[in-house]
Amino acid sequence: MSTLTQADLDRVANMPSRKAAQVLGVGKSTVNKYREMAARNGGVLPLQFTEPGTPQGSSTIDTRIDGSLTVETTGSVPQTKGEIDAAMQARGFNPEDYDFTYRFSEWEAQSAASEDGVVKLYAARAGATLKRKIANSAALDVTELLEQVNKWEFTPVIKDSYASADLVQAFSDPQFGKTDVNGGTEGTVARVLTGTQRIVEIAKEERPRAILFGDLGDGLENFLNTAQQRETNDLDLTSQVRLLRRTQAECLRMLAPYCEFLIHASVPSNHGSVRVAFQEQASTVSNDWGLEVSHQLEDVFAESAITNLSFVRPNNDHAVSTAVEMPSGTSIGLTHGDQAGRQNNIGAWWMAQAFGWKNPLRDVDLLLYGHFHNQSTDELSRGRWSIGCASSDPGSAWFENRSGRSATSGTTTFLTADREFWKLQIV
Repeated sequence: MSTLTQADLDRVANMPSRKAAQVLGVGKSTVNKYREMAARNGGVLPLQFTEPGTPQGSSTIDTRIDGSLTVETTGSVPQTKGEIDAAMQARGFNPEDYDFTYRFSEWEAQSAASEDGVVKLYAARAGATLKRKIANSAALDVTELLEQVNKWEFTPVIKDSYASADLVQAFSDPQFGKTDVNGGTEGTVARVLTGTQRIVEIAKEERPRAILFGDLGDGLENFLNTAQQRETNDLDLTSQVRLLRRTQAECLRMLAPYCEFLIHASVPSNHGSVRVAFQEQASTVSNDWGLEVSHQLEDVFAESAITNLSFVRPNNDHAVSTAVEMPSGTSIGLTHGDQAGRQNNIGAWWMAQAFGWKNPLRDVDLLLYGHFHNQSTDELSRGRWSIGCASSDPGSAWFENRSGRSATSGTTTFLTADREFWKLQIV
């Protein structure tokens, strides 16, 4: 059997399969097989190698990007389930953590080495997939944060003379754990907290009755979204969740003294999704790390001295959007934005949502969304605006190399009242 490498596939990437096969000196079916293997693995060929000590035929083990494994043997000696298990366990795949699956087959092939010209061949194929179990409990441990929050004091700075406008902070796409052209997680946290401090200064001057802290999703980078995350992330998943929780808690602590009502609203997102394999959601869209952090923060702050804080999330397990009625008279919808596919499709997507029965976006004045990592505004009809929000993430070398474009990193903020908004800026 011919073996192709990643370099081979890259060399013929733009060729049809027939032409690629001619260039590489293999059959068309071999090219298609390896291309399909790479496509299932996020566009790159899985790590592949041959096991030694199998003179009866060949044995290969493919380790996929999601941490699972496939072992395949072919030869004149049949393989047993026990032998396959031993091969996988030798690679560190413990049956307590993985579900094993098996497939065995046999057939006859022509062979000059056989007296009757026919030899019987056997093949065994088995896979090991991570069991679907709750992630490390350390990510859900809020004891330390609860102790910290219970020590916080809360003294409202503004008591009676609130202005008529409300203030909005968009917490959008920081993707904690990601490293890129502008550094890593440490710089991202600094941008988020610096932006929040600047919003505090705005609140001191504008005296808003309410502040909306809108979590538009992708608060963590996660894993199993792109092929390179295992190599480029600077935090593991539990650390990403913990950092997201603690950073948002600090932002809320900073904002709480400067308004009568502090509203934390959050929506699910693609990077926030709990996944069981490469780009595979575990269940509904509500199975989301960002929403879980919202629930954790609500639990943590329930017994704290901060009493002006409330939490808003989508009203069912399948909803990707929510809405908030601000005291100033503006209705604000929130969604991550990935459901629209492309940024220039946001308006059409929103208008289609408006036809949904009791959809939360049906009657909102402003729609806030993230996902596209840049600030953008679009008036869809008189007084109804979509507002794309900036990201605090480290940037995207991939996007810059592909398009030549980049966007300003930071936090989008603005004032709103009576269905209008002003002082839209990135801080």
